[in-house]
Amino acid sequence: MYAITASVEDQAGNVMGISAGVIIEIDTYAPNTPYLDLITADDAGRSDVDNITRVNTPVFTAAISDPNELIHLFGTNLRYRIYDRTEGSGDMLIYDSGALLNTNSVNTGPLGPMADGVHNLKLEVEDRAGNISSDFLLQVIVDTVPPPASFGEPTDSFDGLHADSDSGVAAIPSTVNDRATNDTTPTLFGRAEANSIVRLYADRNWNGGIDADDLFLGETVAIPLDGNQADPLGYWEITSAFDLNDPHFFPTRDGIIN
Repeated sequence: MYAITASVEDQAGNVMGISAGVIIEIDTYAPNTPYLDLITADDAGRSDVDNITRVNTPVFTAAISDPNELIHLFGTNLRYRIYDRTEGSGDMLIYDSGALLNTNSVNTGPLGPMADGVHNLKLEVEDRAGNISSDFLLQVIVDTVPPPASFGEPTDSFDGLHADSDSGVAAIPSTVNDRATNDTTPTLFGRAEANSIVRLYADRNWNGGIDADDLFLGETVAIPLDGNQADPLGYWEITSAFDLNDPHFFPTRDGIIN
């Protein structure tokens, strides 16, 4: 900051005394590169740090450091703006703090609703003098759709028992792809959204749901592990962790398992 005073002399040589000073601030430093992230509660899913969420009205936290923080004339000095760069479109302003704030961090409040898909967010912070920070970029994936899943290939309603487990009569090819087997710890397979967790249960009470009476047979992750919404179908297979003829779980030997 600078204190500026003035002295005025007229044509006759009369000199006015020193005027009252005026204080001005010169600020040529932009705020440092800011930081943007989903709040932990809204980074919903299997991880709260991967920026993949089912929340389509998420809250973000934005933060900045100001190299001239200690020399400002006013306490309110920073304005925060967030832009959404969706694929195939330009920048769209989705948050503007509007008034200048006197804080180095701010929570946005719920933004959106944001469409399912990839959102490339840009945060910039502008100070009172008009200096603008470098951009901070954050990629967020919004996914509100339950993952598709099927036994076997989705187009084959009579599929799902792995070929290695579907025993039959060698001379009758149709019997090695009919879901009738002598393998009591069979391997099943199917399709699901890539990178989704697949859990397999035996529905012991045949009620069509998952409850405490059902037997948990195993869990895996559908591959490819790096899949995304552009390639939603991954592959999974699970071998039963339990003998399906074990009388502790199924009192009747042999039969149909759902």
